[in-house]
Parts: sequence; C-alpha cells; structure tokens
Amino acid sequence: HLHIFFYLLFAVQGCLLPPSTKEASIIEERELKIVTAIQKGKEFTLSGRLDTAERILREVNSLDPANPIILNDLGYNLHSQLRFREALEFYMRALKIDPT
Repeated sequence: HLHIFFYLLFAVQGCLLPPSTKEASIIEERELKIVTAIQKGKEFTLSGRLDTAERILREVNSLDPANPIILNDLGYNLHSQLRFREALEFYMRALKIDPT
C-alpha cells in the first residue's frame, strides 16, 4: 500500500524536475554548486547509480537543508532503494516547505 502512496505522490509532485534555468553568470558560486549537484544526483538516480546519487544529494542537502527539490529528490532516491520510511520523511519535509 505504501508503494501506491509513493506512486501517487510522484505523480502529484512531478518528481525529478530539472533545476531552474538561470544564467550561470548571475548565479553565486554556492548556488551553482547546489544546482550542479542536484543535476548530478538526478542523473545518477536515473541511471541506477542510487548509492552515488544518495551520497551527492545528502552532501548538497547539508549545504541547503531547506531546499524542497533536494528533499524531494532524496525521497525519490530512497524510494527507488525500497527505503520507504526514510523516503517518506524527506517527502514530508519537502511538502512542508513547498506544498505546491
């Protein structure tokens, strides 16, 4: 039953959305590092390299712990590893920050 919940949550939240496209010249170095890490995490998740993706996403989460995109992507990654309880925690944190 938890699988159905996650599936519906993915559909509603539009998981694995690409990072917003800003001109690299106006993005601060920290922001660029965050956006780049999020994209790498997405790519590794989609290619099945879940451990590597999780490591990258957790590292970037420590730089920006209130970023709902990172939290959502960590949730998706953990769900893909069948770690449903952990995934749910990250999804709930993401939804609390940005319910849209």
